[in-house]
Amino acid sequence: YSGTYMPFDEGSQLTKGFAFIEFEDAKTAGSAVEQTDGHKLDKQHIFRVWKFSEVDRILGVPDVYETPPAPEYKERGNLREWLLDNKARD
Repeated sequence: YSGTYMPFDEGSQLTKGFAFIEFEDAKTAGSAVEQTDGHKLDKQHIFRVWKFSEVDRILGVPDVYETPPAPEYKERGNLREWLLDNKARD
């Protein structure tokens, strides 16, 4: 790799929980993403890796969740009609 930047919180001197790592070529970067993304650090933490090209997509996620509209109800008939068969046929 050719560079690493890991920002720290000035008040607590702890990391902010992310880092930027620059690789010399796209092939090496892609290999690093494949090998490290999803690595379990412990029972509750999973290491996530994204390419820098995905940052805009990630930052574009709204901070407040908006419930999507409910789909329109469509009548599907009697789904238990087969239970009414006098000869017990499926």
